[in-house]
Amino acid sequence: MSTQKAHSRFIRTPLARAIQCSLLAGSLAVGLPATVLAQDAAGQGATTQQSYSIAAGQLDTALNRFAVMADIEIAFDATLTAGKQTAGLQGSYGVEEGLQRLLAGTGLAPVRRADGSYRLERQSTDEELPLVRVEADWLGRSAVGPDEGYQAQRSLAATKADIALSDTPRTVSVVTRERIEDQNARSLSSILSYVPGISTTDFPVGDGLAGDIFYIRGMNQRDYGYGTYRDGLRVQPNAYSTSAEPYGLERVEVFKGPTSALYGENVPGGIVNLVSKRPTAEARGEFNLSYGTHDRRQVSVDVSGPLDRNGAVEGRVVLLHRQSATQTDSVSDDRIYLAPSLTFYLSDQDTLTLLGSYQKDDTEIQLGLPAAGTLLPHPSGELDSSTNLGHPEWDQFDREVWSLGYEYEHAFNDRWNFQQNARYLRSEVARKEVWWSFLGDGFGDVVGAIGRDRDNESTTFAIDNRLVGRFGDESHRHTWLAGVSFDRTSFSQLQDIGTSAPQMINVFDPKWGSAPQTPDRASDGEDVQELTGLYTQLHSKLGKAIMQVGGAVRLGEDRIRQSLESQRQLFGDRRGFQRSDRLYVPVRFWVVSLPQLLEHLRAGAPGIRSEWQGAGSDHRASVRAGFAL
Repeated sequence: MSTQKAHSRFIRTPLARAIQCSLLAGSLAVGLPATVLAQDAAGQGATTQQSYSIAAGQLDTALNRFAVMADIEIAFDATLTAGKQTAGLQGSYGVEEGLQRLLAGTGLAPVRRADGSYRLERQSTDEELPLVRVEADWLGRSAVGPDEGYQAQRSLAATKADIALSDTPRTVSVVTRERIEDQNARSLSSILSYVPGISTTDFPVGDGLAGDIFYIRGMNQRDYGYGTYRDGLRVQPNAYSTSAEPYGLERVEVFKGPTSALYGENVPGGIVNLVSKRPTAEARGEFNLSYGTHDRRQVSVDVSGPLDRNGAVEGRVVLLHRQSATQTDSVSDDRIYLAPSLTFYLSDQDTLTLLGSYQKDDTEIQLGLPAAGTLLPHPSGELDSSTNLGHPEWDQFDREVWSLGYEYEHAFNDRWNFQQNARYLRSEVARKEVWWSFLGDGFGDVVGAIGRDRDNESTTFAIDNRLVGRFGDESHRHTWLAGVSFDRTSFSQLQDIGTSAPQMINVFDPKWGSAPQTPDRASDGEDVQELTGLYTQLHSKLGKAIMQVGGAVRLGEDRIRQSLESQRQLFGDRRGFQRSDRLYVPVRFWVVSLPQLLEHLRAGAPGIRSEWQGAGSDHRASVRAGFAL
């Protein structure tokens, strides 16, 4: 008889110790309290609860993962588990209860040995089995996906803690992977086009290919990159530094309203957080070939799964290559995208995920076509929608983007954990584009065109450290977090323009005598911004009443360097918005049932004082308040 065993007597390697110590030391260097909260989990009984996140799939893989996480040994005959599937395990359980739930419906039962290990046996058919309640809440339970269907259950965007969206007293919309695929989205703008409170302009060329354009609650979120985050970290200092590839996204989260308490300086409309695809515990893969309008040829590959027998290392590779024309003559939409990722289960308490990406884009920025001849009648006729008023050989928008980051988590116990994520991103853009303007009332045949030649370089370094604690009971549950974050973005631009050398172009027959000339230096400078923040937040669920309160102290500095004398006279080299001791405290109450809240108030709940006029079982209310010092 062959016997397969999953050993989880994990011996922490020097690499694991070094990674854990260096990450914790890095967080202490930026001000995180050095309180030691760890307690040894060894020797705890089978009833001690801990959190599990095991995906549905092959029973062999799930048992290996459970053994590693629970730090136990499970012995079983390989023929018992061959071909069997499990619904997975999500939530906090003791070892025996968790193992029973993991084996539910498989016909197998765990038997505990004297040494604390377990063996699997077939369940006896004449034995009265205990009632096992199976719930489907494992679907979509992860805060970063993958999700089942269109409805996500959890998100980190509004709380930076793993809290159900139904318990989040803020407005968060999530576009899941399945919905992105069903929409056949080709850009972030098209992904966001069906989200309430978002307005996008999904141009077929130009800004629609070179940048992500969107407004949240009527506010411009794309300029300077303030509105775009990836995996909870700031992405870019300039709107054209990056453009999201939908195939590399697991989900897109829209966090509406003020976000400064958790994320620092931002436009009040909100933020869009892009969630990257991550390695999965279950082996999976896909290969796609497509051909479409405008000679659009694309190949994409997505492969994920465990890289070792015990499931201690998981990997994923996402690859896309596209060559395509567009509706505008001579404008391409070519892209290469590569995103490898690795997850290491360093121990039953430590997890490290590495996320990398490379993206290369080849397209052009077009300013569009005149209203006269398209939307309005023109004496000379109608302009074709494929008309290109730029120079077909001179225009370019070439961009390369590299990024490397990580997510680390250390669980002190089932209530306290430390989380750290960081990323470095670099973007280089070479832009040549034609700007045109009418000489008269806009109904002539000729426009004046000048060239703009720019070289842009952007870098972003972002790091966020969080200490998260959970306490309370079933009726009063609290999640507290404290964090330290640091963002550094820089954007440099060298720009030459041709204001002294315009050319006259016939819009109905655009021909160029020569390539645009750019003899005039317009800008040569760099903008560096540094943001440091210390923040805290308390999320409480008191029966059906939910409260979230948070505050932050943030320091910011903006350094602008101008190399041109004309720019120095106009703007000067300066430092801006240096600030300290800024405290923003948003308070959010979400009341599901007013009678229950009133009962809670009458019981003398500390710190809550309110008066309500009228209370019925159908009353629902949302109370929001905030103040800044």
